[in-house]
Amino acid sequence: MGIDILIDRIKQDKKVLIDTNVLIYFLEGNDEFGLASKKVLTLIKNAEVKGYVSVISLAELLVKPLKMKDAKLVTEINKFINNFPNLNLVSVDKHVATVAAQIRAEYGLKMPDALIVSSAISLKCGIITVDTGFRKIEIPIYDLKSFDTT
Repeated sequence: MGIDILIDRIKQDKKVLIDTNVLIYFLEGNDEFGLASKKVLTLIKNAEVKGYVSVISLAELLVKPLKMKDAKLVTEINKFINNFPNLNLVSVDKHVATVAAQIRAEYGLKMPDALIVSSAISLKCGIITVDTGFRKIEIPIYDLKSFDTT
C-alpha cells in the first residue's frame, strides 16, 4: 500500500495521535519514514485533520538532548511542540492513567506506550506509529511500516 492510502485513511478519521517515533523521524528527516511523517504533519498543519501528541512523547523527545546537554535542541523541540499549527499536546489525567494501567496489564506494553495508547483511546482517534506492539490493541493503528513510504 502506498502513502496516499495512508493519508486518505487518516483524513477519513479526521484526527490522529502522533507517536514519538514518527515525530523523531520528522524532526531528524529520516530517510525511510521522514517523507511519510512530513505528509502526515502537513495534514495537521493545513488543518485537514486534528493532530495530537502526548506529553509522554514530549518527555521522550527531550531525553536525548538533555542527556547530551544540548540546550538549543531542547528549546527547538519545545518550540516545535508548542508552536506547530493545529498540533495539540495531550496531558495524562486519572482516566488516561487508569486505562493505561489496564492496557499494560492486559497487553504488556511498557508504561510510556500504554499511556500514549490510552491517550488515543480517550481522544477516540487512531495512532500513527512504527511500533508493532500497538497492533494488538483494538484502535486504529496507522503503522508506517505497512505502507510504501518511499
